[in-house]
Amino acid sequence: MQQRAIVARGFIPAPALLKVGGLVLCGLASWFLTSAAVRAHRREPAARLRPIRDTVRVRVEDQSARKGVGYFHLVNDSTRQITLQWVETSCNCAVVDDVAGAKIPPGDTYRFSVTASLPRYGLSRSDLRVFYNPSQRPLVLHVEAAGERGMPAIERIANGSPLFLDLQSVDDHDDVVVTTKEEIGSRRWLSGLTCDIPGFESRTVTVEEDPQPSLGLVERGYRFRVGWKHLPRIDDFKAKLFANPVDGGEGLYVGLVSGNVLRAAGPRGN
Repeated sequence: MQQRAIVARGFIPAPALLKVGGLVLCGLASWFLTSAAVRAHRREPAARLRPIRDTVRVRVEDQSARKGVGYFHLVNDSTRQITLQWVETSCNCAVVDDVAGAKIPPGDTYRFSVTASLPRYGLSRSDLRVFYNPSQRPLVLHVEAAGERGMPAIERIANGSPLFLDLQSVDDHDDVVVTTKEEIGSRRWLSGLTCDIPGFESRTVTVEEDPQPSLGLVERGYRFRVGWKHLPRIDDFKAKLFANPVDGGEGLYVGLVSGNVLRAAGPRGN
């Protein structure tokens, strides 16, 4: 009678109580192990790819093809293997190795090459984005290529050899245009034109500028007007024409000034 009363009042028999307790303990253990695994995963550092240098300047290997080659070295700084996916370039002037699927074990270094076109002047710069392990932010790298020629330099000349046929008046003149490549931000390089014909003179008419920041240069077009303070004292004349740097350096050959004087009656040289 007493046992039935206890059951009726809601007490659980010992065997059932042990069974329930076992289920609770199993659930707690499972929760604990799962939580520990999650915490351990959160503590594990993300895959990290580090370049030894993030900027590489290519070296000329084929001057005739105007190409240069450089190498990047990427270090796996994490405890997990890294898999490269692809490399994206900012312009078609740079070509990289096919890296898709390359695997980098923890602590290892991976090397790949980039081939870049060489500009004629200045310094070109392009960007690479290396994609690896899904969900990881791409690694950004930079490629530099130095121009074949130093600056400042003359790029082209229009009407570099002015011809004065049957010259009769000091009002006769002609224009010579010298286009240069100069470092961006630099002062103007050329001051004028000279030749050793007595009476010759020149002046700067305009200087047009075309900045090209991506190459670190500015293209300047100097328009010089050439003419005469007085007529040459010889009937037929020819002499070399030079562009003079502002800093007083050696003149740069431009072309020839030539022609002849058609004399009118009267004293020579009028």
